[in-house]
Amino acid sequence: MRIIQPGFVKTNFGGAGFDRADVEDLPDYAASTAGTGRMFGALATSLAEPAEVAEVIWQAANDPSDQLRYRAGHDAAVAMLDTRKEQDDNTFLAGIRQLMDG
Repeated sequence: MRIIQPGFVKTNFGGAGFDRADVEDLPDYAASTAGTGRMFGALATSLAEPAEVAEVIWQAANDPSDQLRYRAGHDAAVAMLDTRKEQDDNTFLAGIRQLMDG
């Protein structure tokens, strides 16, 4: 078993969903979608190339060691994994909420 933990990658993942953030007939989702957009905007400081992530996946699949987690990319989202390990649940979630609230 292997876990690949990518940061932000140069793809259109989520693009269509964020394009619909202003749909007038879904007002209950407006605040959440806007907050998520702010959070991702703050975290997406340097996007990894898809080939970089593919290389990490290949390395993980061919690694004979017992390593469980593999990080792909060097952006703020990957740095957030370090923060997650250092903080308790309440502190970490408070930080996420702060990013979403802008």
